[in-house]
Order: sequence, then structure tokens, then C-alpha cells
Amino acid sequence: MSLPGGLAALIAHHQSKQTDPTRTLRPTQMAHMTLKSFRHGAMARSTAWVTAAMFCFVFYLTPTGTVMAQSQTPQELRKAEHDAQKENTSAKKLAHRLDKLKHKVTKELPASQAQRQADAGFFDELFGTADDPVTEEELTELNELEVDIQAAYIEAMAEMAAVGDRLIAKNLPAEVLARQEAATAQIESKYTTLMQAMSALTSADSEADQQSALDTLTFELEDQRFKRPNAPFDPANLPFNTPDSEVRDPSTSTADLVSHLGINPYANYVQLAAVQMDPQLWADAFTVANGPTQADLDPTLESPLTDEIANLAAELKHNPVDIYTWVHNNIRFIPSYGSIQGAQMTL
Repeated sequence: MSLPGGLAALIAHHQSKQTDPTRTLRPTQMAHMTLKSFRHGAMARSTAWVTAAMFCFVFYLTPTGTVMAQSQTPQELRKAEHDAQKENTSAKKLAHRLDKLKHKVTKELPASQAQRQADAGFFDELFGTADDPVTEEELTELNELEVDIQAAYIEAMAEMAAVGDRLIAKNLPAEVLARQEAATAQIESKYTTLMQAMSALTSADSEADQQSALDTLTFELEDQRFKRPNAPFDPANLPFNTPDSEVRDPSTSTADLVSHLGINPYANYVQLAAVQMDPQLWADAFTVANGPTQADLDPTLESPLTDEIANLAAELKHNPVDIYTWVHNNIRFIPSYGSIQGAQMTL
């Protein structure tokens, strides 16, 4: 064999090894057979069943999973407590749930739609999903709220019917019964209008119908007031306030002080219209009306005139100001009912 012929034979032999179909297909066929047997074999089905059973047991059937599913967050507990306080009567329950519907329709839905439009991407604008009036999740919330309102309405109307029966049993005037019937009819009419608009919104098939129903429901709810209005508030007329920063100058005379305090110094005196009068009248006017009487000076059970008290008055030179100052600085007031101890025991 010549060198070129041997080289050609070697190359042909090497090519035949690379193009041998049995050498290239066998690993693929084995891998395919292995995956096929794993996918459709009994062992694979058993593994899948065991995994699914363990998942359901751990997350749904165990007591821990049940408690976790039924547990509420602190925010949810506070909200439930708040709702219970707001719904302690059937009338308040209906009003509170209708007010929740009003807040949902007039506040939350427009804000949510505006937020979706602001966050919309290219595909949202292309498929027209950015400007949907109400999403599927919001429709679910509206349906749940509609069910709650219907239950509260049934309770409220039953209570109003019971009130009407009591009014009839008490033989009240026809005017009272007419007012009761008018109030019942008004509630029924408004409730029917709201529920029709609500049903049109939740059952709308197109975006245009949904937007039209939402506008109608919003119009019906905007002018409705389902809770008691707050008390009128006037910030300029409060029961309490801070003192004015502008203060008057201190009084420098008795007349100035009396005028500021609004005191009439002559209220207890005899007032005469004569221009000239007897000086004795002045003396009587200033002594009789304001001077102490004998009853004020006589001893009593609480204030006997003992020698010790008389000596103390003499030490203070019978000066009323000094006597008052001494009592103020030395006698402690004890609040009590009746005479516990007299002046002598106190001294």
C-alpha cells in the first residue's frame, strides 16, 4: 500500500467511525427511554401522589395550618372591633355598610383607576387593560359588600316593621303612623335604586357598560348621607381658649380697680338724692349698713370669748389686719362637716 493509498484508507476508516448511526443514536435512545419510563412509570406516579398528599397535610390538614389559615392580623382584629362598635344596632349596621359602599365607589375606585393608568405599560395600553373602570378583585369586593348590605337591610326593615306594630298597638295618632310609613317607603325606594345600580355594575359585560353603571352608582351615592353629621364647629366660639396677650396696665388707685372689677362700692349703703344732708345721715349710712351688730360680737359655741383668746387679741392690739394675718399663718384649715372643735381647742 502506498502512502497516499494508506492515508486515504485511514481517513475513510476515521470518517466511518464518526458517521456510524449506532454510535450516535444509542445514547439519545437510552436517554429518551429513561425519561419516558420515569414519566409514565409506577414509581413516578407514586412519588407524585406522596408529594401531593404531604403538601395537603402540612398546609391544610394539620392543626397548625388550620390555625394559621384562620388567624387574623392585629389590623384585621381592630377593624372587626371597630365595625362591631359601629354596627351595634340594625339601623347602624345598614348605615355603616352603605357608608362603606359610598367610600369604596366614590373614593377608592377612582383612585385605583387613576393609579393603574399612571402605572400602565406598553402592553397594558396595547390591549386596553390599563383604563378598566373596575378590576376583577374590586368586583369581588363589591359583590361581598352587596351581600353584607342585603343582610343588614333585611334586619333593618324587620326592626322598622316591629316599630310600626308597636306604634299601632299603642293607638298612636294617624300622623305618627304616616310618618313611620313614609320613612319606610323612602328607605325602600333609595335601597332599590342603589341595588339596581350595583347589580348593573357587577354584571356589566363591556367596559363602556361598566363605566356607565359606575357613573350611575357614584351619582346615587354622592348626595347620600349614611352617618350622623358632626356637631357644628365654630373655632371662634370655643368653651375654652388661651388668654389674650393684650393685658391692661395695673390699677394704681381704688377707683380704677373698682371700675375694672365692676364693683359698686355703694351697693350696701343708703343712697340719698339730696344735695345737702345732715352729717348724722352720713354716719348712719356708713355704720348701720356695714358695721358689725351685737349678734356678730356675742360669743358662740364655736367661738367662745375665753381669757386666752382675749389676751391674744390684746397682743395683736385688736387690729383686724394683724388678727387675720395671725390666723392665716398659724391656723390650718381642716375641711369637715359641723363643729369638730371650737376656737379655744383650735388655739
